[in-house]
Amino acid sequence: MSVPKTSRVPASPRRILPAALCLSFALLIASGCGNRPTRLADTSASPEEVCQRTLDALRHNDTLRLQRLRLTEFEHDSLLFPQMPVSPAGAERDRDFAWRLLDQKNIKGIRRAMEDYGGRKFSLVKVRFTRPAETFGELVAHKGTEVTVRDSTGAEFVLPIFGSILEDDGRFKLVSIKD
Repeated sequence: MSVPKTSRVPASPRRILPAALCLSFALLIASGCGNRPTRLADTSASPEEVCQRTLDALRHNDTLRLQRLRLTEFEHDSLLFPQMPVSPAGAERDRDFAWRLLDQKNIKGIRRAMEDYGGRKFSLVKVRFTRPAETFGELVAHKGTEVTVRDSTGAEFVLPIFGSILEDDGRFKLVSIKD
């Protein structure tokens, strides 16, 4: 009696493609393809770069660019707020309230900064923080941002528009524009 040969049926492309994608993704992660990307969008390599980009947006009267440089609602809600000490009861309400308050201050601050300094060219002299940094999980909030600039006449002064600067894995982002 002869044993029938089993013929192998090729796998369906519908089964191969998802498996191949999962394997590729797993290999990519396992290979350690660089540092963990920052979770904050549109970040800078240093506090000085954050401030220079802000000064550039002011010089060009670019309100939208200034808006993009600051912390977003998503970043606040998903990255910063969960790391902050808050009461468990009503945490969602507290998060929404905290964001609305920060956003309103930012809107006023951006409007005031554009009215007072928009279109003017400043050279960055130095950035320093006058208050201790505060750590929230993996995030570090650098507080009391004091930015010294030089105007076109050569006069140096502290530009009073910068709020805290947030650091995530060596990348920096402006939290707010002072109102």
